[in-house]
Amino acid sequence: MKTQWIILTWWALSHPAAVHAQPLEAGERVRVRTTDGARLVATFIEITRSDLGLRDDDDVVRIALDRVQTLERSLGERRRFGRNFLITTGVGALALGTWAAVTDTDQCSDGPFACLGAGESFMLGFVVGGIISMPIGLIVGILSSQ
Repeated sequence: MKTQWIILTWWALSHPAAVHAQPLEAGERVRVRTTDGARLVATFIEITRSDLGLRDDDDVVRIALDRVQTLERSLGERRRFGRNFLITTGVGALALGTWAAVTDTDQCSDGPFACLGAGESFMLGFVVGGIISMPIGLIVGILSSQ
């Protein structure tokens, strides 16, 4: 009995994804990658001893099990453009706004934020920082959504 637990523990630690694996049910969307590099997203139908049955646009596709490299549930496409754009632009706006508020000396000088209070300096820096960081946010958003 102790040997079985040691073997089971060793197997689970060497295959962490297998610990959370759940059986597929008919009708679930799956993503399949074959040994020749082909990728397919389709609806799971069944699995037999020799092949995997999938439905792709009203066609039934059978893939031999020895050709299947990976099989995973498809979670759909996750576009991150908006989130990454907003985060990048927001960080730039907050950084410049904070810098403007911290460096505000409350004295009228010839500096870029002359005669403004800390709140006004922050708002001005926030707006200017957002405008400056928008192109960077666009690039980061586009690159992360591909």
